[in-house]
Amino acid sequence: MTYDFIIFTDMDSKFYHGKAAGAYAVASALRTKGYSCKVIDYFGRWLKDPKLFFSLLDNLVGSNTLGIGFSSVFFSNNEDQESLNTFRVDETEVFLFKLTSWPVENKQMDLILSNVKKKYPSVALIYGGVHNAGRGDWVKNQVDFVVQGLAETTIVDLADHLKHSKPIKYNKLPNGKAKILDYDINARNFDFPNSELVYTVDDDIFHGEHLSIETARGCLFKCDFCS
Repeated sequence: MTYDFIIFTDMDSKFYHGKAAGAYAVASALRTKGYSCKVIDYFGRWLKDPKLFFSLLDNLVGSNTLGIGFSSVFFSNNEDQESLNTFRVDETEVFLFKLTSWPVENKQMDLILSNVKKKYPSVALIYGGVHNAGRGDWVKNQVDFVVQGLAETTIVDLADHLKHSKPIKYNKLPNGKAKILDYDINARNFDFPNSELVYTVDDDIFHGEHLSIETARGCLFKCDFCS
């Protein structure tokens, strides 16, 4: 099956796995508006075998595909032991993972995405993530659209732009080709209290896997440490 949108995310480590809410929240917003969407976890591991990565895309990209997106919040290279830091709390060892805005080396990511664009020239490359959006030379070189902030409203506007040529507001990324969508970074028009994060069979949820709950938005306490 081919999809209108394909979103890669990564919350991968050697110690746990859970679905990061951001990519699935964006997928829910797109599905609500009638767009099909496939979210792919373990992005960093897919990139370790580029042939397998492109084989995956060949099965998901079709004439209906509008965009391939990258949800960057938890992009990390956790296979690198040097990226792990630890500290102790009450005799319990806690692991802190060094998060980066790309799961592989910058040059490799740039090369992979340049090949994606050559193979699927009509498909837009989209990059987002509340914290990381806009980082990395490969973003400036290869990405078509950078979605800043919370994306539930902006991604639907972008989908309508790509499919129906509806006008959309944007700025240009300095020294890059990417168009920045930053006009609604707080998703002010999104009815968050009456929304829900909806998973489908396409999300490949396995037995015992924990699913994300959005706790930061709408919380009355607004603690400084909470993202």
